Amino acid sequence: MATQAEIARRAGVSQMTVSRALRGHPHVDAATRARVLEMAREIGYGAALNGDARRLASRRRGGVVRTHIVCILRYAPGQARVWRDPWAGLLSEAMQAPLFDAEMQVLLADIRESRVPANLRAGVVDGILAICPRSDVVEALTKLDVPVVGVANTLLPSYACQDDYAVGRIATEHLLSLGHTRIALFHPLASPNARLRQQGFVDALESAGRSPDPDLIVTAEGERAEEAVPLFQELWRRRQDFTALVAYNDEVAAWLLRAAEGQGIEVPRDLSIIGVDDLPWVTLLKPSLTTVRLPLMEIGEAAARILLQRLTAWWRGEPDPPAGEAACRLPVELVVRGTTAPAPR
Repeated sequence: MATQAEIARRAGVSQMTVSRALRGHPHVDAATRARVLEMAREIGYGAALNGDARRLASRRRGGVVRTHIVCILRYAPGQARVWRDPWAGLLSEAMQAPLFDAEMQVLLADIRESRVPANLRAGVVDGILAICPRSDVVEALTKLDVPVVGVANTLLPSYACQDDYAVGRIATEHLLSLGHTRIALFHPLASPNARLRQQGFVDALESAGRSPDPDLIVTAEGERAEEAVPLFQELWRRRQDFTALVAYNDEVAAWLLRAAEGQGIEVPRDLSIIGVDDLPWVTLLKPSLTTVRLPLMEIGEAAARILLQRLTAWWRGEPDPPAGEAACRLPVELVVRGTTAPAPR
């Protein structure tokens, strides 16, 4: 059986030394690491195959080498708090089930700016599931010689994603149905998802005979949800005629709900707020948050299946599946709770 304990027995070292050698730990000398890697290759232990070893094995066997490791990669600006984020956590949980069923190991990692982690550049994974809504990050990932599937964004040819245009349209149509005509849009995250949601927002207003007010479309330069607060405060200082707002996601909506309280604004009597995601904690807010529910579990499962389909073709030396078969866009759903109400008279 291909285990680290078996490698340790064959190489005549401790299991801890094997673990360190496979991770490239600096305290393991080159000769010991080479011996561990050789034993790992002999018994078919996939985690040992770094970039050089994969290329060597590929030349020897005349085919693609499998490590049976898939990386779930998330863009993490600033401090790495990604895997405490329930949004990323739900997607990750959903992706892991099909991967485990396919006997794949899962590596959780984050990426900042467009610097791809060294172990991914070294080729220790078979494929990547990328929760990375930034074009520069995606461009860096496409340079890797492994299949990459986008998760909750459409920046890659292969993806599983929510219908972001419908997100913006459904949220705005709900507010219009309540009699709101002056509606603000807050999307502090500059991403293709935000642009699609804005288009849905604009189209819903125009379909109702309303011209979008550019002053009520608020976009932040940064990438943290709390950065929406000073923008809201500034907008409220300049004008108090808007009666509703659509937030980019539930986290932004929660920050704006707190900011409204600080301004003496009663939600939903004075201002209706709607979020996006339907994360588990939004029912704990007071009032509980009206939101557009994204099918996060279904998105994660679909992304994993698309990657597994591409890996099967890749290992067989077959071309990628047609574009329509390697991408899916899933519907969203409005969930009405306590933060939206008829427009004040």
